[in-house]
Amino acid sequence: DMYDAEQQIGARAATSAILEDLGQIGYVLTDKTGTLTQNVMRFRKSSINGTAYGQIEDTTRAIGDPALLAALSNAGGSDPLMAFFRSLALNHTVVAQLNAENERFYSSASPDEEALVTAAQDAGAELLTVTDEEMEVRVAGVTEKWELLAILEFSSDRKRMSVIVRDASSGRIVLHMKGADDVFFSRSRPDDPLRKNTEAHVEAFALEGLRTLVIG
Repeated sequence: DMYDAEQQIGARAATSAILEDLGQIGYVLTDKTGTLTQNVMRFRKSSINGTAYGQIEDTTRAIGDPALLAALSNAGGSDPLMAFFRSLALNHTVVAQLNAENERFYSSASPDEEALVTAAQDAGAELLTVTDEEMEVRVAGVTEKWELLAILEFSSDRKRMSVIVRDASSGRIVLHMKGADDVFFSRSRPDDPLRKNTEAHVEAFALEGLRTLVIG
């Protein structure tokens, strides 16, 4: 049986569209490192509202920067910090599930997205449920419901993923985006006071060998 003892769940088919094709597979060949081995992505560093935050290597938490944790402890739902992590909790294709111990965990075809949603959860912007029509998140202790209006998936042409959501309580419509830095910076205002610091931080992260993503 295909069973994950750590999460206490068995294999579950998310779609039935490819089952017949899977039954015809006899061999799997690969020349890409990581394809058939463990592919683990972790949230390491961030630049939020012009301030760069790091990560402690030996922490078991997704968020391990004491300065960021201290700032988050005093952040409300409208704070730029929570706005950043709310965007991570809403803009993705992750599925939220409960294990046998009633503990929430996330699964996704993309380890990148799973790492980002897990980081958002640790920061206080927890994804609770996802359906085709609605997403529910808990931000700074307050549960929010967002109507899912549209998903614009990532493509090599767009170099970004976007979701359009409507706040169920206020009716406010918000566009969340994430993608390549050149796509975002080319569309931002040259006189934006945060742009210079953010560009410098992203470049520094990339020079360290980290995969970078811009959130908007």
